[in-house]
Amino acid sequence: LTGPRQPDCPPPPWLAEEQEALCEGGPAPWRTSVKSLVRRFWSRPAPAANAKPRVALASRLRFKLRPPTTAGAIAQVAQQRLVVLRLETSAYSKLVEADEAAIACVDMRQFRDPAAGELRRHDGRHPGIIGRLANHPSFPDWARHMNGILDKFASAGEPSRGQPLVLYCNAGRHRCVAGALILRHIATKKRMSCTVKHRTLRPCRCLTCSDGGLPARVEALDVAWSRFREATEA
Repeated sequence: LTGPRQPDCPPPPWLAEEQEALCEGGPAPWRTSVKSLVRRFWSRPAPAANAKPRVALASRLRFKLRPPTTAGAIAQVAQQRLVVLRLETSAYSKLVEADEAAIACVDMRQFRDPAAGELRRHDGRHPGIIGRLANHPSFPDWARHMNGILDKFASAGEPSRGQPLVLYCNAGRHRCVAGALILRHIATKKRMSCTVKHRTLRPCRCLTCSDGGLPARVEALDVAWSRFREATEA
């Protein structure tokens, strides 16, 4: 009992016998179930001539979720996985000779902010410090400079990719930390993997500088990303 009934196919001969037995005294219970199944099957309408065949849901999902198999797609995915940007922050007095071989040593002391006030007690993970750095007058020039470094890094060979990108300020606690977080957010938007290492950070123990301030930090990083795009696309 599989498949629809064809319009020119006559009913089976034993169907009449089942109907006669039902009129005489009623069939056995098992015959009743067989009769109902046969009648239900035989009453199905024939499919239309232009009906589309059904495609199993598993087949559709298998087609949509099929990974790329071309050599170009595989090479592109492998190339993206190899691009890992290493960011390191440090105090100016703690720079080492190995930093001379780095991709670049970026001086974050240009972001002077004498009006920071109470924010000095926190570290560069504070959303207020990130926001003030993104709205600093020196940010557009810094954004264009870092955009050139990121583009050069993405197109460089493997030897240069093993070197870190160092950001430093006086204490290695505020400006370079905030700049590294902004740069990591920008690299993520550019589909690059990124790691951050703080050499001389004395972390603030408040809730805002830790995981409790993550939503506000993400908002501040999105603002920095908008400022970055405005500066680089102008």
